[in-house]
Amino acid sequence: MWIAQNTQVHLVTLKDPPKTIRFSFLETKFGQIMMGVSDQITGDLKAQVAITVLHFVDKNILSTYNEVRKRWPKSELWKDDDGVKLVADKLFGGDKENSDAVTIAIFGTDFQLSVWRALVDMKMGETCTYSQLWHGMRWQSSFRATGLCPKMELRSTTGAQPSSSSS
Repeated sequence: MWIAQNTQVHLVTLKDPPKTIRFSFLETKFGQIMMGVSDQITGDLKAQVAITVLHFVDKNILSTYNEVRKRWPKSELWKDDDGVKLVADKLFGGDKENSDAVTIAIFGTDFQLSVWRALVDMKMGETCTYSQLWHGMRWQSSFRATGLCPKMELRSTTGAQPSSSSS
């Protein structure tokens, strides 16, 4: 299970953390992940489910859950295997030509949001160093935050294609 090649991504910027994040643990070809989704209201006042958490299990499920809990202290975490599986199938389920865009809700500083947008803008199979990512983002004082590791490459394995960047 990994991201479908023709997946389109729609980023929605959150003003506040979601009240509730529904989560499940899933197996992927790169290991186990914790995926969380929340119901978002878009600019057209249409409710939609958005991916809010996508976190690799490092040590074990409990420590991963606790790490997500720390990162989202204002959100309640509810286990919802069936609901999350519907979104996971949309994200990971094959190469569907005309599938709907996958909505990802992002929350953070302006810098963190710009990193998300830069990563989504990468083409399938494209690689860049942290330095190249930083230069492309045009953040003058944030080179250190993107990483001082010019030999490490970021590779787009998503094939994600951005639709709109915020609501």
